[in-house]
Amino acid sequence: MTESPTLDCLEGTGEARAAFPDLDQHFFLKPRAYVDVCMLPAFKHLARVADLFAMRREGVYPIMFYMTIEPSDVPLVFGSPLSVDYEVRLRRYRPNPSATAEEGAPASDRFLLDNRFNVSGKRGSGKAEEMDAGRADAPLEPVGRARIVQVLTRPLAPPGQRQVTELPKGFRVLREHPWDEPYPTWQRLGGVPEGFAETSLEPQPHESVWGVANSDINQHITLTEYIGKMEDHLSRMLHAAGLPLRRHRVRRVETLFMKPFFAGEPYRVTGRLWCAGQETLMLGGIQHQSAQDGTWPPLDSRPAVFIRLEGFVDRGEG
Repeated sequence: MTESPTLDCLEGTGEARAAFPDLDQHFFLKPRAYVDVCMLPAFKHLARVADLFAMRREGVYPIMFYMTIEPSDVPLVFGSPLSVDYEVRLRRYRPNPSATAEEGAPASDRFLLDNRFNVSGKRGSGKAEEMDAGRADAPLEPVGRARIVQVLTRPLAPPGQRQVTELPKGFRVLREHPWDEPYPTWQRLGGVPEGFAETSLEPQPHESVWGVANSDINQHITLTEYIGKMEDHLSRMLHAAGLPLRRHRVRRVETLFMKPFFAGEPYRVTGRLWCAGQETLMLGGIQHQSAQDGTWPPLDSRPAVFIRLEGFVDRGEG
């Protein structure tokens, strides 16, 4: 007998804390910090209803695939708890027979965990000399939101055997929902809004190599490292364009993780910058070096990680 799903989705509210390096000089929660802040409460809940560790022993992992982060300009009370509202839905992507190969969407089914988060925190003064010791009783208010989509895969299996074609038993407690929107591809994420003009900066790729310090327990480079490297590249480009880094804010991050990196592998960060008044847009990626001849792919070719960083220059003091 087939087991009937019992949950339309997982939903709840959890508590998290921002560590010292998670807040920037304005006491804003950094975009890269949203990953750990958001995922831990949802992961604990999911682990209670689905045997995630048994699935890991079978080689099936939920791996980050697509993510959006929308931070705010709320300075937080240092050390105060954050409240995280979350919803987790199981979705199945089914390819559209009429879709063209140029769209970059997969040609076979995918099982996805669609995680959505709203983060609330206590507003502080944003003043380093105060540390907001007297604001611990401040009310919670919205801080930001995030969406993290994970794909079920077998990341350590040989190429050609990594796709999960049958839903693992542990996830059958969740009702399956269709993926009812365009599948995320780097081509779709790369649109430039009307009114934005590309800067005249020459491409200045940044090359380096990943180490064990950049890795995580999934045996490849952790996604917060990708976000950090792209934020660093945005800073280099803003500086080269003569924009004031201290007053620049990132209002939206959209990232697509398409091929993992491992410790010991070289990488190259690339990016292009557009501006419209005080608004900024960087489209960038992280590329693999050829293992055969050590060459790099063209700068505009499909990256392993694609990121879209939307921001603005704050007219106030910063």
